[in-house]
Amino acid sequence: MFGYLRGRVAERESDRVILDVGGLGFEVFASGKTLDGLKKGSEATLRTVVNFSQDAVAVYGFATAEEKEMFRRLTGVSRVGPKAALAILSAMAPQDLAVCVVSGDESALSRVPGIGKKTAQRIILELKEKIANEELTAGGAAAPLAAAGGEMGNARMEAVTALVALGYDAGTANSAVAHAAGHDGTVEGILKAALRQLGKGR
Repeated sequence: MFGYLRGRVAERESDRVILDVGGLGFEVFASGKTLDGLKKGSEATLRTVVNFSQDAVAVYGFATAEEKEMFRRLTGVSRVGPKAALAILSAMAPQDLAVCVVSGDESALSRVPGIGKKTAQRIILELKEKIANEELTAGGAAAPLAAAGGEMGNARMEAVTALVALGYDAGTANSAVAHAAGHDGTVEGILKAALRQLGKGR
């Protein structure tokens, strides 16, 4: 319906803001991490997703493109709705969630309030399958990184997969990881360096 909203934060609550856009007040639900960056009276731009349900139409807003993409992926998982997706994104940054998915760290995900072990397992399983299909469609763009060998090669491949989870195409993710500098060799370190390479918040 619309990709973003830009306006003044007229009101701010625990789970939403009212964004004044040219005299129209849009109620926008957001994660705690996005809300932390918003102050009443300030100007803000939020990337948006409009959700249609039987009972209502709701607008969800995000500070970054990565958060918006991860919200879409989470709500695409069976029995995970917008409320649960926002709870997860309030508890961890999108890149941390991506690492949880590619590493299969269900314990970290299940610590999010309202997300039990079974839901965490389902999120990891379904997102991994979707990401694998996207990489296959892109021709296995992560494969060249295997040439690095050993733990570093595996970490780089997992970082590529995490970037795909954040919405980047496999070719772009592969290139960013290959050119990432200043990392510590861990999946998290490589991912953060690659995101700096790509430019946070696209």
